[in-house]
Amino acid sequence: DNGLLPQDPSSLGPATAGLEAAAAEAARGGSNASEFVRVRSYTVSITYDKYYMVPRMWLFGYDEDGTPLRPAQVFEDMSSDHAKKTVRVNIVHPNLC
Repeated sequence: DNGLLPQDPSSLGPATAGLEAAAAEAARGGSNASEFVRVRSYTVSITYDKYYMVPRMWLFGYDEDGTPLRPAQVFEDMSSDHAKKTVRVNIVHPNLC
């Protein structure tokens, strides 16, 4: 026993493995070509608002090509309970301006 946990088949492998498999399937004209899910990534920054005395979480979203997401695209990734209620779109991060 090497002390490692067995690989969970439901877990995701490296991102490039999925992309390579999808590209190979698309090249063969397979059915997975139309089912390929594009991935968005987020960079997270947490600040503290001294006036309201609450933490604030800042999300900077990017698509697979590294292009920043538009506000409407960010709201697609938020739960409907929070989108446009407790989640706001601020263009300028207070510590990065």
